[in-house]
Amino acid sequence: MPTVSAVTIALNEEEMIEGCLRSVAWADEVIVVDGGSTDATCRIAQRHATRVVTRPWTNWGEQKSYALDLATGDWVLWIDADERLTPGLVDEVRRFIANPGPYVGLSVPIQYYVFGRPLRHGGFRRRKVRLFRRDGATWRGDVHTDLACPTGPLLRAKAPIRHLYIRDLDRALDKTRRLAGFDAIDNPRLRAHARPYDILWSPLRRFVGRLLLKLGILDGPPGVIAIGLLSLQLFLTHASLWQQGHFARGAHVRERERHG
Repeated sequence: MPTVSAVTIALNEEEMIEGCLRSVAWADEVIVVDGGSTDATCRIAQRHATRVVTRPWTNWGEQKSYALDLATGDWVLWIDADERLTPGLVDEVRRFIANPGPYVGLSVPIQYYVFGRPLRHGGFRRRKVRLFRRDGATWRGDVHTDLACPTGPLLRAKAPIRHLYIRDLDRALDKTRRLAGFDAIDNPRLRAHARPYDILWSPLRRFVGRLLLKLGILDGPPGVIAIGLLSLQLFLTHASLWQQGHFARGAHVRERERHG
């Protein structure tokens, strides 16, 4: 019977990690790579995981790649600390592994939750490859990571992963600031092409586009809050780029490219 390694990374996730690991307890192997938590994350993870390894945090891409290298199962099930596999999805995964046919992975719908309420609009309905063959799979990118898995068709799962996106406003604001800081440092495309008017225009375009064009307003206050925080992240990213002087360097790069 093929084996499954459930893998996640964590950093100060004492409130989330137990629920995450309980939802994948059926896997043959459960691996947690901790980035140096100062709370009880490691202690809680050790009660539920097969293996807990501490690796000083660098960035998302390197942490994920390191965790993936530790997996020994035929299949890898990736899950974030603030996510939960639903019982229906567990059944689908088990059936898939028993008879994958020509498929190299499972594309899973992600259901976002804000203060316990699901978001159904605003561009939050998306799919991600969360089950894939271990051999040949890699993570690419530093902050915004992409999974490169073996070439082949993907089966579309019906049951979702529950993503507990926003649970507490203070924590969400703190995460928004941290992600904006990482983006300003680790996104070379933004640094090279930053423009002064992006400070206002980019977050405004995101807010209006998701709220009105993608009907996020139909989700009520949870939808407005989620979209507002995404737009705030973009505003803070561009403000940080301006503070670091990347707008001027971005203009210089464009001018040099224009003249060869």
